Amino acid sequence: MSRPQKNIHLIRDLTASFRFPEYWVYSTWMKFGLQYRKTTLGPLWLMISPAVFVVMLGFLFSSVNGRPLDVFMPYMSVGYITWTLMVGIISNSTPLFHQRRSELLQGDMRLTDIVLSNLFATFLQYLHQVPILIGVFIFFKIGVSPLNLVIGGLGICLIVLNGVWLSIVCGIIGTQFRDLAEVISAVMRLAFFITPIIWMHENGAGGILGIYLVLNPFFHFLEIVRAPLLGNSIPQLTWIVVLCITIFGYGFALTLYRIQARRIALWV
Repeated sequence: MSRPQKNIHLIRDLTASFRFPEYWVYSTWMKFGLQYRKTTLGPLWLMISPAVFVVMLGFLFSSVNGRPLDVFMPYMSVGYITWTLMVGIISNSTPLFHQRRSELLQGDMRLTDIVLSNLFATFLQYLHQVPILIGVFIFFKIGVSPLNLVIGGLGICLIVLNGVWLSIVCGIIGTQFRDLAEVISAVMRLAFFITPIIWMHENGAGGILGIYLVLNPFFHFLEIVRAPLLGNSIPQLTWIVVLCITIFGYGFALTLYRIQARRIALWV
């Protein structure tokens, strides 16, 4: 078993992982390729399920919501594809260190290398679903300005950036408490239905719905991607919520990493 390290610091380890990306980039890319090497369609399997979901539920829920198909389908497709990125990051984070136990116990592996490897694999899966969005936008003749495309890309970057601290926090807590993975799985299934993905919200909604949307963090992270791609402005409150979550999350991750990171090898 590896000897516990001293003076562990998250920023230092993240900096080292980015300076030497050989493990979390090249090895992840290799594993990703080997996973589909003997399949006929290869990574295209990552497109089939969400494509069927978008098409089938797009037709169904456009009628349920009473919205034109050319309005609802782009709305739902952006929301759903972005949701798969978020749920992939969250769901894969809790069992992360358990699944990489052998690599951790070798003693020369940073926790941040494993976190970035997991995020890179999840992001590769997300990229394989982006053509679905492109197809929907082309079919319904929806134009996206270069500025809005950049803003939407910034939204994706913020989701991935938050995925770093979230993977660290959930990974550390999930290593000590194995039931966390089941709890998060149940929460994410519920969150899908109570977040405006297959139903549409009104801009500036008031009353109980307005309060609910303000308190729903998933809604805000969806909006920083979906709103600009659909030609809408991002509410100032959404930017505030996202930035506050990012700052608080990294502050919590820094503290938790410093206190508990050296114990991970004992818990796995």
